[in-house]
Amino acid sequence: AYPLDLFEEGSVTNMFTSIVGNVFGFKALRALRLEDLRIPVAYVKTFQGPPHGIQVERD
Repeated sequence: AYPLDLFEEGSVTNMFTSIVGNVFGFKALRALRLEDLRIPVAYVKTFQGPPHGIQVERD
């Protein structure tokens, strides 16, 4: 478990980068699967969604 203080509020990218890091760059690693990820509601509420709206993101 990671404390929420490590992550920038509202930044899903920051959170995933902090958790996964550069593990995909390891040559010895052939496969990786994230089995479980639970994001606290307090952190989810800081994410405001895509900056241009969902329709722009889908197009």
